[in-house]
Amino acid sequence: MSNLTFQYPAWFLLLCLLLGVAYAFLLYYKEEKFREQSPLLVWGLSIGRAVTVSVIAALLLSPLLRSMLEDIRKPIIVIARDASESVGAYLKSSGDSTAFQQNIFRLASDLSTDFEVKVYNFGDSVREEGNLNFKDKLSNISGMLNHTYDLFSNQNLGAVILATDGLY
Repeated sequence: MSNLTFQYPAWFLLLCLLLGVAYAFLLYYKEEKFREQSPLLVWGLSIGRAVTVSVIAALLLSPLLRSMLEDIRKPIIVIARDASESVGAYLKSSGDSTAFQQNIFRLASDLSTDFEVKVYNFGDSVREEGNLNFKDKLSNISGMLNHTYDLFSNQNLGAVILATDGLY
């Protein structure tokens, strides 16, 4: 969608048109040597001159062409899985290690119909989705949130889901 705007009121365009017509009239109808020419030639030249002068005068009004591009994207949901030893120890003692991973994958697939889902593992560092091995010594939640901010600060971030035990 585009529109043309001017720094001055729109009625100034009428003044530009009048300026072009007046200039053409003074140039072609007041001059004696154009009276000997064909009337069709004089009309064509005067209309061309009037349009040219009007366009130049309108361009001097500093028109600005504004265009708006609409790009509709799905909101982004970030799922961050804690890959620390404490989460692994809890899941191993409760026997829910595979259920935890399956629930995260099910959540990601359910959300992917309406959202763009990004899955990350975090612990000592932040990693793209991959094998969840629970070998990191700490849970750097702050690092994960900073990483998310750095990657998605200028985008449509819908939510950040942290799957962690809260121990950091």
